[in-house]
Amino acid sequence: MAIGGSGSSTYRSNIGHGESQTLTAGQMISTETGNIVGPTGQGFSDRGLSLPNSTVANVPNPVLATDPHVMVVPLVDFTAAGKNGKTPVPIIDFVTLYVTGLVGDNNTIVATVIPPVAGCGTPTTTSTHPNGAGLMAIL
Repeated sequence: MAIGGSGSSTYRSNIGHGESQTLTAGQMISTETGNIVGPTGQGFSDRGLSLPNSTVANVPNPVLATDPHVMVVPLVDFTAAGKNGKTPVPIIDFVTLYVTGLVGDNNTIVATVIPPVAGCGTPTTTSTHPNGAGLMAIL
């Protein structure tokens, strides 16, 4: 998703630092074109994570809001998108993820959907969490 702007540097920053704007269910956001492999791994590195090439998703209990593996991401309706280029799509809701790995050439993110974490905002209406609203639609 092109949250807060388009391009690979914005995408990387969204993963690494989140997006400061408040996103709301029903809001339209644009898709991002291409497979931005390098900035995906770099963004997680910016978060302080060295993610293994693994499909195993081990989530600790309890999960703390300060854990850099926790991300609040918008869930969007891609059926509204065209097949090419940047297209606006509606945010349906928000999902809290616990990211545990990258597979292949950083083009597949391994994450587990977890219940909302205290301190991460209200993921069913808006997201302003510093680790949130920054990745993309459901990965």
